[in-house]
Amino acid sequence: MTEIIPNARGGEGSSKLRSWFIHRAAIVNLAWPLGVAEAACIEPNRLDAILADAKLEYIGRSARSYLARAMKISVRDLEALCGGRIDWIPDGRKVDFDRLSPVIAPLPATKYEAYICRAGFGIPILGRILETGVVEHFDDWTSEDGPRLSVRYAGLPDAFALELTVGIGSWFAGECLVFMAIVPGEIRGGEITLLCRDSSEGQSELCVVERAAESLSCTIRPVAGSQLPRMIALADILRAARIVGSWKR
Repeated sequence: MTEIIPNARGGEGSSKLRSWFIHRAAIVNLAWPLGVAEAACIEPNRLDAILADAKLEYIGRSARSYLARAMKISVRDLEALCGGRIDWIPDGRKVDFDRLSPVIAPLPATKYEAYICRAGFGIPILGRILETGVVEHFDDWTSEDGPRLSVRYAGLPDAFALELTVGIGSWFAGECLVFMAIVPGEIRGGEITLLCRDSSEGQSELCVVERAAESLSCTIRPVAGSQLPRMIALADILRAARIVGSWKR
């Protein structure tokens, strides 16, 4: 039997919250209110109660995740919105959960075959990795005369390389690490990964990533330097790349 939840009469804050939900439903192509309730797997009367009282206490943590996914926002933003800490989330602020969703089954360790190619046609070397693990990009790199390795990898037309300025792990200074782009949902725990985080600088950094299965966040630890490990949300990662090999320049 469906539980009946009283429809409280909300004030100005709850009215603006309702306006945002109705507006956002149109942005994410969901009918209001039944389409949102169905996508979030919650009863319409619970959704109505949340908006009337501006409270999320009517649903559990899992249901909040479904509601956030339906609205294409993070649970953190949903809680801030319903808690009155923010009063609106812009249309352009969207979380692509298909891009972030963890791969449930472990991905096989694919080995890509490298082959020698003509000078000027190899993998581009786009920058160098400093002793801190941060990437310094070659801003003046061009396809005509930018530095390249004389190798390619079958099946990886967009592979790129970064040169090490210091030895890291089993790699030596002067070696180039070759990377392939991956979506954040494919990041594996315990793997050294190149991450570009959501910041005004868009800075890239080589990190060791620790991630629990099915988690939408991870802990990153720089491969060098003295920075402490820190937790970040996958939604805050703009780009990620996996190491597929290393070559001398």
